[in-house]
Amino acid sequence: MSILTTILYSISILQILHSGFSSYEFHQLTKNINSTPYPIPKDIQLECYMGLAIFILTSFFSFNQLEYYAVQPSKANKLSLLSTGQYLKDISLSKANNVHNLIGNDPNGEVTFAPSFVDIQKKREAIATWLKNTSKED
Repeated sequence: MSILTTILYSISILQILHSGFSSYEFHQLTKNINSTPYPIPKDIQLECYMGLAIFILTSFFSFNQLEYYAVQPSKANKLSLLSTGQYLKDISLSKANNVHNLIGNDPNGEVTFAPSFVDIQKKREAIATWLKNTSKED
């Protein structure tokens, strides 16, 4: 985490704590005046929202770039770190599924043959005609 994110984190936490303390003081003041509840002033709400916004944005800025070691290091990269943009290369689907293509298997079979995509009425009609044909033969 860099020094900038550390500073922004501390500022956001201080703003949230200060808005909480200001809200507590405001409620203590209104408790002594009347029994009717007053809404929290806009400046306290704004301070709380700004502190939360800075905290959330700083948490996104504090992410570091992911680095990995290669699973099977080649001669070119012996135990060198790979950053996030270096390890996922574009591949050809037909080349990746060469074995599936040779045996006539559908590599997307889990999607194309899902039960939600099957026409149940046609399946029932096909089974009914098959049952009629097999019962006539017997």
